[in-house]
Amino acid sequence: MIPPSEQEIRLAKGAYNWLTASPLLTIPTLFFIFSWRRYE
Repeated sequence: MIPPSEQEIRLAKGAYNWLTASPLLTIPTLFFIFSWRRYE
């Protein structure tokens, strides 16, 4: 087995952080858009 390089570890951590952060960002964004469109 080949040990992963530093760059691969960084990419994996970045992807994991994005996967955990994106739902937290997407839900308020959708909520904001839907509530904003209702008042137009």
